[in-house]
Amino acid sequence: MINEVWTTSKWKRLSQSGKNNINKLEDGSVSKHTEGSISIRQHKKRMQAMLKRPPTGVELYARLHTKRSTQEYITPKAAKVKEAYESAMVAKFGDDTSCQPFLDNETWCDVSGGVKKGRI
Repeated sequence: MINEVWTTSKWKRLSQSGKNNINKLEDGSVSKHTEGSISIRQHKKRMQAMLKRPPTGVELYARLHTKRSTQEYITPKAAKVKEAYESAMVAKFGDDTSCQPFLDNETWCDVSGGVKKGRI
């Protein structure tokens, strides 16, 4: 398999393209998510099993955007978005997090910078 696939020019080109995408610097950081290729839905299921309750949107965001070893956000922007979202949710729904929805899309779009290229 090594000689038939990994040594082809097409494979090398795709591999280099993927490496360039992963190592792309943005906001002074390389990686944007810390949990690999597992879907957000799967992370939510795992967190629900671990917490014995559905995770909040902020908890899920924190899991995907913090380093496990240090619990630091991977970029300054990720930390700012989390703080801005929490503040906006308190202003909109009050301090009691049980009265807040899992994720308020309108608020999230406002604090995260809106839709760019069809993504939030």
